[in-house]
Amino acid sequence: MSILRKLFGSRTKYETTLNKSDLLMARDEIADFHKILNAQAEAEGGAYYFKNEYVATWEAFRDNPNIENARALLEVAPELLRYFEDCSPGGDLYATNSYLRKSKLNAPPQLTSDELTLFVLISHDLHNPQALQALKELAEEREVDFEKVLRLVKGANLPPPLFESFKHSLKN
Repeated sequence: MSILRKLFGSRTKYETTLNKSDLLMARDEIADFHKILNAQAEAEGGAYYFKNEYVATWEAFRDNPNIENARALLEVAPELLRYFEDCSPGGDLYATNSYLRKSKLNAPPQLTSDELTLFVLISHDLHNPQALQALKELAEEREVDFEKVLRLVKGANLPPPLFESFKHSLKN
């Protein structure tokens, strides 16, 4: 360790964001993004592959979401910084999750993992008939009750920022 690092600590360009970010929320949002990617790839008959270095740092952060692991993850995948920014006070995901917690509009806890993934995907594509049809076919393959999850999404009365956050996440 260098003398400067000992004197001033291990401050990185991400430090300010990481210090104010809700790391548990960021972990959950990145995990949801992985689920979305995997579901999309599966629906298209493919798969997503990630570099070993990314997988190792992601798993460390997923299992222990602390600043040190977040720092390591961002060194490997700096494009994920947006999640940490959005999961900080003033960020879109932070505001949406706060709204959902206050309004108790979270997805019902009785959902299976496949149902929860479908819930997120339907939330994103609720007004896209082609996407909904593809999701319905995926649900049938996985033996998930598409209509039940669709009713839950429609009944959740999700705020527009949630849709925009998902769209933004997928574009970046």
